[in-house]
Amino acid sequence: MPSGTRPTPATRQTKLVFSGSYMSASWANVMWLFLTGTGTITVSELNDLAAACSAAFADNFLPILSNQVTLDSTQIVLYDSGDAIEGLAGAGGTGGHSGTNQTPANVACVVSWQIASVYRGGHPRTYLCGVPDN
Repeated sequence: MPSGTRPTPATRQTKLVFSGSYMSASWANVMWLFLTGTGTITVSELNDLAAACSAAFADNFLPILSNQVTLDSTQIVLYDSGDAIEGLAGAGGTGGHSGTNQTPANVACVVSWQIASVYRGGHPRTYLCGVPDN
């Protein structure tokens, strides 16, 4: 691991964090987004984006996960002109849908995102816990 402090992310980069629980374990998924365009991005706009991302996560991933999985919050941090601005969407303990037998918390399903860019480390992946054993 290199010594020193980590560099500040580029302007208009956002760190999107989904977090929740599965049985007695906690989980988090982090994604990085680049916001295009110009002009100032407000906290209200970040809150709206966090809410939209939270809804997309709940609509697309939770239906296939155990009913023991909860999405508790979605946080977004914008790095713009050296200042970090935070937005937050509370998911209200949105839970998974499947009631079948659950796998242990250390078992995950991987979503391998296909992107055009190539960089060291390959491409983004998201690991989902609470996968039913069927």
